Amino acid sequence: MRLMTILRINKNTDYGKRYSFASIRSIKGYQNRVPITTYADYEKLIRLQTNVGEENILTAEEINRYAMKLDGRILPMTRVHLRPFKRAILGVMRGHNNLPVMLSQPKAQSTINNSFIQHFLNSTAIDFIKMSLYANGQKQSDLSIPASFISSFEQDSSIKRFKLISLALLSREADQIIALNTSEVLTMFTILEQQWPDVIREVEQYDAERAQELTEIFKQGFDDVAVRIWPKLQRIVAFGAGKFQPHTTALKRYTKGVTHNHGHLITVESIIAQAIADDSDLFKFVLENDFFEFMPDNSEPLLLSQVSPGMTCEVIVTNRAGLYRYRTGIRISLVEHLPQGNAIIRIVE
Repeated sequence: MRLMTILRINKNTDYGKRYSFASIRSIKGYQNRVPITTYADYEKLIRLQTNVGEENILTAEEINRYAMKLDGRILPMTRVHLRPFKRAILGVMRGHNNLPVMLSQPKAQSTINNSFIQHFLNSTAIDFIKMSLYANGQKQSDLSIPASFISSFEQDSSIKRFKLISLALLSREADQIIALNTSEVLTMFTILEQQWPDVIREVEQYDAERAQELTEIFKQGFDDVAVRIWPKLQRIVAFGAGKFQPHTTALKRYTKGVTHNHGHLITVESIIAQAIADDSDLFKFVLENDFFEFMPDNSEPLLLSQVSPGMTCEVIVTNRAGLYRYRTGIRISLVEHLPQGNAIIRIVE
């Protein structure tokens, strides 16, 4: 059982000793003993790790890096915790010529124990994109832009985004656009529509013939422009449910004729769910890695089997990076239960 594995590995950490992980024998025992947590419960402990170098506080496994969220919170990540993220990206990229619409963020300061604090999710995803080009000694996929560009940190983000768009236009071979969310893809097309003469001038420096071809395309307007830029484009994989749904809807103007896949619901805390199919707003939980509970409004957390169809809950996660019964803020609505204990869900926010 995932939960018991996590508790066994971490029973001798400071957190594990505080809540006597070694004597917990059941999920009910875990729920009775270990409290629901938020970032406030971990902030001082994480600072002890990053600023003082204390180890074995939250997890017995070596912390590989710290992920910085947009609001400045930093959360620990271990190699074991990161493996599913890498597998997910490899699964999306394999066999495709991929155009990643992502911008890396600068790494923040190194910690006292030589880990580093990295903006998540883009920078971590970009690391895994580069790794996923080759796996098990074999080429798995292609990129439509140089890997060295997406992982460089030196440029201002607005300049880099403009450069990314220019490089993306140079290739005719992309058959898949990948991004963390549809907002990033929509931004690319919006900038292109508003500033295409400037983009063309940039492209012209590399390939005058392609610049002329693109000029004729853009003069025809920007409805369904994606398939005219990249004739082989088949699919966009970018999370676009919940709060990103308006971006997904607006994006369809540019991407008529291209299927869309929501990919994975990924947070720093966990890979929570995966889209069940192209052009579907339904997801299935990814249950192999972490332990989940589900908290309805003003109620105690439930196990997945206890959640009824139509019920809306916040996802609570216990993971391999030292978070225990952690409130993610992600809300889901259960659609139906599946065999083998899984379920089909919609993302609420």
